[in-house]
Amino acid sequence: LPIYMVKSLLDFARKDVAGERSVSLNNILEEEARLLERTIPVNIAIKLDLDSGAGTILGDPDALSLVLMNLCVNAADAMPEGGLLTLRTRRLLDGRVLLAVEDSGTGMAPNTLEHALDPFFTTKPHGKGTGLGLSLVYSTVKAHHGELSIQSRLGRGTTVEMRFPTTKAKDEPAALG
Repeated sequence: LPIYMVKSLLDFARKDVAGERSVSLNNILEEEARLLERTIPVNIAIKLDLDSGAGTILGDPDALSLVLMNLCVNAADAMPEGGLLTLRTRRLLDGRVLLAVEDSGTGMAPNTLEHALDPFFTTKPHGKGTGLGLSLVYSTVKAHHGELSIQSRLGRGTTVEMRFPTTKAKDEPAALG
């Protein structure tokens, strides 16, 4: 297994956050978009919809980047004919920050959505997925004191929303690295 997968599995098992510091989700999304532009099919457009007032959260930028990579790869897989991948942040009225990954892909049936976060559950063909991606996403969001919800409809796409508590305004966001 690649080292990042081993680290993710260990973090999943321990349910902790390593390297916790003040992180700008906007910075992480901008970096993720730059990576995705070179790795996903050209028939998938990437839209950044970032709230400049979103603020920062306390967390591990590497773990959060892995969350986004998992979600964006799933989204790209759900758009074999192409589509739109939107990465969004919003400052919520309750002071938390919303991070959303939305695709215009095939969506999930209700019975698939019901099990989407279960460890080892996958709809991908044998050898194409472990069924750990969304479980690791959920575990990482929880370790960051966040909440996760998924909305999906067949033929209408999927939106994964994560809500995190923000840090104080005086905190400086950590650089990615």
